[in-house]
Amino acid sequence: STYNNLFTGIETVFGMVYIVEFFILILSMSWGEYVSSASRIFDCFTTWLLFGVSLLYYLPVANVQAGLMHYANILRLLRLVRVLKSLKRLSKVAFMFKCVSTLLVSATDILQFLLVIVYVYASLGIQLFGGVLYQHNDDLEGTEYNELNYFAFNFNDLLSSCALWFVNLLSEYNAAFADGVHAALPDSYKFTWLLFPMFYFSVVILAFELVSAFTIETFVALTGDEPHSEDEEELAEAKPKEEVLTGLSKLAYELRTEKQLIFHYTLSAAAEQARVYEIMFLQKAKDKKHEEHEEHGEEDKHGESEHEHKSEENLYEAPENATQADLDKLRLVKEVFEMGCEVKRLDAEKRKLREEAEVIAADTGPEQLNESKMNKVQRAAWILEDAVQGKCFSWYPESLAARRTFLLLRKREFLYDRAIFVIFVLGFFEVPLWCDCSATFRLIPGKIRCNVTDGGIVYLSGLPQIPPGFCLMIELACMIVIWLKLRAEKKLQSKFFDKRNVTYVSRNFHVACYLAMFVSLWDIWIFATLRPSSRMSPYMRVVFMFCIPAVNALFRALIGILNEWLSVVSFWMGTVLFFAWIGVTLLDDNVSINPANVRVNQGFDTFGRALYTMFVASSSDDFINCFNPTFLQNRAYGLLWIWCLFLSNFLFLNLILAMIFETYKERFEKEIRSFQRNQAQSLKKVFSMVATTAEGEDEPTVSREDFFALISALAESPKTPSLDKNSIEYVYKAIDVDNNNTLEASEFESVIDSIQKTFWITQKYSVAERYFPGLYDRLCIKQMKRWVWDKDDTDQSKLDNIMNVVLLANTAVVVAESYYDINHISTYNNLF
Repeated sequence: STYNNLFTGIETVFGMVYIVEFFILILSMSWGEYVSSASRIFDCFTTWLLFGVSLLYYLPVANVQAGLMHYANILRLLRLVRVLKSLKRLSKVAFMFKCVSTLLVSATDILQFLLVIVYVYASLGIQLFGGVLYQHNDDLEGTEYNELNYFAFNFNDLLSSCALWFVNLLSEYNAAFADGVHAALPDSYKFTWLLFPMFYFSVVILAFELVSAFTIETFVALTGDEPHSEDEEELAEAKPKEEVLTGLSKLAYELRTEKQLIFHYTLSAAAEQARVYEIMFLQKAKDKKHEEHEEHGEEDKHGESEHEHKSEENLYEAPENATQADLDKLRLVKEVFEMGCEVKRLDAEKRKLREEAEVIAADTGPEQLNESKMNKVQRAAWILEDAVQGKCFSWYPESLAARRTFLLLRKREFLYDRAIFVIFVLGFFEVPLWCDCSATFRLIPGKIRCNVTDGGIVYLSGLPQIPPGFCLMIELACMIVIWLKLRAEKKLQSKFFDKRNVTYVSRNFHVACYLAMFVSLWDIWIFATLRPSSRMSPYMRVVFMFCIPAVNALFRALIGILNEWLSVVSFWMGTVLFFAWIGVTLLDDNVSINPANVRVNQGFDTFGRALYTMFVASSSDDFINCFNPTFLQNRAYGLLWIWCLFLSNFLFLNLILAMIFETYKERFEKEIRSFQRNQAQSLKKVFSMVATTAEGEDEPTVSREDFFALISALAESPKTPSLDKNSIEYVYKAIDVDNNNTLEASEFESVIDSIQKTFWITQKYSVAERYFPGLYDRLCIKQMKRWVWDKDDTDQSKLDNIMNVVLLANTAVVVAESYYDINHISTYNNLF
């Protein structure tokens, strides 16, 4: 047709323009520089795809041509997103770009937390309501769920269950799902529909409001009203005193031990001679005592004891007739005696000193005091890795075995994270427990496994179902990985930290994970042998997920705001109860029919129904259906319901949001201060360990060699981004602001941000420039390079500005082509 030929030619021209742009970029920069940008990779893919699409006109198969061109047009429109980069020159647009990008990056943890909570309710919903909601179920006749054909939202598998709860999360409370479940369940299980109100209270107006509070707090922080941390002086106050005390204690122990050995050596050399002289003088003292006793006669016991004490004091005093040789011998005996007293004193302190040495070297024990120790760089790397996570501990072991155990734990944590992800994803592919799980290793389609006896149509998510035998094997392998990680944690804590009373690994979470692992192993064995209709493993998986630091932090934030939340929710529920009581009082006996042929007291005939009606009206946008029968009969009821909606839907629900925001903000500020304080303390500790004071300098600095050794030791951990020598060099240059080949304390503070980045090192200019230098000396090539590399204030090159105009023209062509295609215009005659 005329227009098809016209648009095909235009698209071919645009395709050639994009190819020219591609070659200009390739001739102006290296391939590594080109693919370092995700937008350029997408442009490259789209360029060659669009060029291929322009050739589809010549394909002999019409169906393939039409299908590929349809999807290519979508990609062509996606490419036009790059035009939005030019809008960054507008401050408001740039601010919104910053807000959206920051929220997308920062909201990962809180979205992960919400996903875990939805996973809990989805797993519980499968075990309670699996196989209940399906099409042609007689129990669902007359329900809103059946009339609105909500059959795709059900609890027949995990993905469908998550979709149902996700709709409830966004629509606050959807009474159609709760009514459908209540109608389809047997009478003995109808009370389980209360899971829906429970989800509303625990997730919609508690956890999901936390997302709103997080969004508000992030926006406030971006506008400059972010929470202020404490003064830098206060953050820098915490000095690593424990390290100094530990070092002094060890030094004192070594010196005292050396002194003790010297005394023992001296006594062993002079022991025999000293013993002879001591016996001689003791005998002289006894003779002198006997002579004095004969002269003065017997005395009372008290006087005798005093005399004996006085004689003992004069034991080593020289006799009146002593010669010079006797005086020399006496002096030697006194010296030896004093040394013996010192040895006795040191022996009394021996046990205390040994206990002190055991505490200091708690990681190895007294029998392994000579075991190899970490060097200062390895110990500093350990502290620095904890500082990245905002952790700071008063003491770290010095044993090299502790370092090896820590690295082993990091490797197992790396596998642990993937094992948690596997068991989380595994739940979406498991055969639901209400289905036929008898075929252990045989692959059977879900429609055959999951069917109902009355011939109803069961809607599933469409994901393939892995046979139960393979699922149990995968789950068992994940439990082994989890056990290895818990074992490494226990070894690190009990062997190296417990004797110093330092909690490096939380005991509560450690015990919880061990309990969850044993329950899961027991549940695997029970399910493998008995095939029960319910399992504990889905809930034990949630325990492992709550041990993830980000999820655990948000869970503690929820616990922290629970008291304030309960106070506001109590007022909200009191309002609901009050208006339910007023409604049932006014309408319980009014059985008249309104003009719509509906009973006026529909939903208010009993107090229980009135309470549920007021709850639905106060928690969702379905209040029109709740109040319409009474309002249609008498408009005066509108005054009553307006006050109810104002208090419950507007005042108290917004008050809940304000309360959660304020409480979350306080906890957020406290977490930020604690995180910054821990990082500052750990960084000071690391700097003091690796810094040295050069000759002629007053302040300690970190040399290039020590910095390289620190980063290399840090790279031993699998949780740290690996950096090669060139990358470390660039990190060092980026940190060393004054370019003096040493890092001061102020420069060293930025090391945490630098080691968490991924570096891409490549040549800047094209490899063709090195092989054809004469070609690049030409004026046109130089001008082309300036088009690519010279940027304006909005970080746009001249080539970018030219291509933005081309893209806008292409947009107009795509819109026109879509208009002619949608309206089936193929010739000029059809246009008019």
